[in-house]
Amino acid sequence: MLEGYDRLTVLGACAAAESLSQHPLARAIVRKAMDEGLTLRAADELQDLPGWGIEAMIDGRKWRIGKAHENDPGLPSELIDRLQELMEKGNSVSLIQCDDEYVGLIALRDNIRPQAKDTIRRLRELGIATAMLTGDRSRTAQAIANEAGVDFVFGDLLPEDKVSHVSELKNKYGHVVMVGDGVNDAPALAAATVGVAMGGGGSGAALEIADIVLMNDNLERIADTFSLARRTKRIVRQNLIFAACVITTLVVSNFVQGIALPLGVVGHEGSTILVILNGLRLLR
Repeated sequence: MLEGYDRLTVLGACAAAESLSQHPLARAIVRKAMDEGLTLRAADELQDLPGWGIEAMIDGRKWRIGKAHENDPGLPSELIDRLQELMEKGNSVSLIQCDDEYVGLIALRDNIRPQAKDTIRRLRELGIATAMLTGDRSRTAQAIANEAGVDFVFGDLLPEDKVSHVSELKNKYGHVVMVGDGVNDAPALAAATVGVAMGGGGSGAALEIADIVLMNDNLERIADTFSLARRTKRIVRQNLIFAACVITTLVVSNFVQGIALPLGVVGHEGSTILVILNGLRLLR
């Protein structure tokens, strides 16, 4: 915090501006303000700044909270040093402005879910590469990706940049599954082969566009989905080959020697039952 600004006052203003947002970082700021015993003030003229942050009028003053950049020419030197220090530790850092004046920084760090590492490990075992597309700074994203075990990292992205990267990955790998939960993820979810939204904390836009919604935000289900899809494809192929062989055998046998009607019915219906039983193996 720069000299002349009270930490709790600034925190209260940030929480007021973020109180209507469903973004995980916004909820973390509001939760911190409540833990400090602050009362949330009313925010007016709330405006979302896509790819950057949020703006609101609070007590007649314009507050802006958004992505910090060390190359910002107006950023005070003491904030630049602190910004670089925080990003090196893997924090997501937001810049706070009041009436277009720099006030300070607010740092938040994502806690990687234990199941996230296991999910990425299982995807790698299935031969599936993983990539992180984020609006966070590249150094912050790289620190998180290294801890989680992600293969590719793309940071400093605007919503349209995420769409471009998804298109590039589709051209390179053929199919892309995009997992997201925010408004900024919605265009990329639409551009992917399959879009998966996290239903528990996802935005309305992401839930509406996604092809699949994980209602309990269970990351393990992502790897389970790939595994089930491959099993389904394998069993469908088996059933098609088996059914084709049975039909071909019955037709050829009937022309060569002739088959009694009861035997033909048993052969045809019996193969149908076997196909159904083979498909039921997916329930295991």
